[in-house]
Amino acid sequence: MNIFKEIKEIFRGETVDSLCSQLQTMGIDAKLMDRTANKLMKIGGSIGCIKVDGQNFDAIQVSRNGMGYPTLPYVWFEFHFMIQIDLNMPMFLKAKTKQKKKGIIYRELVDVQWVGSQLADNLNHDSELKKILLQMFKEQKNLKIIINPMIKNGFVIITKTPIGTRTFSPYPMQITHFDINLFNSISVHIHDLIKAQSNFQQ
Repeated sequence: MNIFKEIKEIFRGETVDSLCSQLQTMGIDAKLMDRTANKLMKIGGSIGCIKVDGQNFDAIQVSRNGMGYPTLPYVWFEFHFMIQIDLNMPMFLKAKTKQKKKGIIYRELVDVQWVGSQLADNLNHDSELKKILLQMFKEQKNLKIIINPMIKNGFVIITKTPIGTRTFSPYPMQITHFDINLFNSISVHIHDLIKAQSNFQQ
């Protein structure tokens, strides 16, 4: 193994280990998944995955983006909350947030809507979820949440990602109890819609 690959592997390990330890400190049942036998690692950009039990999602994938190899100031990370399902998923599970703002110079966030498919319609009817999203987007500006079905991999992926300019960081942004509650709430809607569609097809 050459020196660049060794540095890259250490960098990956420290990043994912740090997240797993953080989740365990929060009281969440989390453990690292085997990178060699994990099909989540085949999804582009993945540097590691953490199995999560006792939540409405099944795993958290960490992906590396940005420039540098592995120059820290030019690297940023995303967390993908993964739901594994046994369903040939159509696009009714696709959705993303869209912020509505008012004002010209100091634009004030006034609403958050989901756009996309049937899932987006269901999420828009959850008033409690909207309150959570408004609070999050007011505190963490220039973010969006994207929900994508990965048909070939058998997963639905929920990602909180920056809009436009990336926030570079040598380590992943922190996952908080607020984030866990948010993604659990979104995951419930995904499970409910999958169940409804499965019953309809029977």
